[in-house]
Amino acid sequence: MAGESERETRALTALTWLNSAASLLSVSRSKNFTARLHVDLRRQASAICAAGS
Repeated sequence: MAGESERETRALTALTWLNSAASLLSVSRSKNFTARLHVDLRRQASAICAAGS
């Protein structure tokens, strides 16, 4: 019984770690997308301003 409890604890610890890693990766992807979108919009705005001059 003690071994089974230890395995359950290890499994829960691993799942918690994986969930945390997945959350961080998700935030990282979201921030990366936002940064790329911002850069793209700035380029488009610069192109529009240059074309209007």
